[in-house]
Amino acid sequence: MKNFWIIILVIASVGCCSAALFSQKTITPSQPIVHKKWGSLDNYLDSLAVTRPKSYRQPKTMTIQAKPKTLLSQKATKLHIGMTRQQVTNVLGDPTWAQNYTGMPLDWTWRNGKCNPVDVTFNKRMLVAGYDEGWASCSSTTDYAVLPSDSHLCSATGNKLICAIN
Repeated sequence: MKNFWIIILVIASVGCCSAALFSQKTITPSQPIVHKKWGSLDNYLDSLAVTRPKSYRQPKTMTIQAKPKTLLSQKATKLHIGMTRQQVTNVLGDPTWAQNYTGMPLDWTWRNGKCNPVDVTFNKRMLVAGYDEGWASCSSTTDYAVLPSDSHLCSATGNKLICAIN
C-alpha cells in the first residue's frame, strides 16, 4: 500500500511540474473553450467545414444496385480470387479482348451489352488476381461505349495466344 501512495505522489508531482513548466491553463470539462476570433470551439470547427455552392443539394437516398442486370454479370458473381484461366472460361466463356500490361501479365475482358465490361486480371502464376463483375455502370438505352481497342480483340491474329487457355 505504501508503494501505491508513492507512485500516486510521483505522478501528481510530475503533472504539477509539467503544468507549471509550460504554464498552460488547465480547463475543466465544465468550462467552455473560448477563442478570440471564433468565440467557441464549435464555431472554429464550423469554419473549417467544406463549403458547397448554394445550388448543391445532398441526395436524400443513395441507390445501390442490388443485383447484376446482364446474364454475363450474373455469371461473374461466381468468380473468386485464385481461379485458373480454365475455371474462368468455364464460368464466363471465351474472352472478347486480351491485353498485357506492365506489372499485369494478363487481362481478359468480355463485352457485356449495356453494362461496363466484365474484366478479369491474372497474376504471374496465371491465377485470378482481381475482377470486375461488370454491373456498376449500365445504360438503359445504348450499349456501353468505353471498350478496349479492336487491336486487343481475341479474334485478332496477334492476340490468339494470350486468349488461349493453355
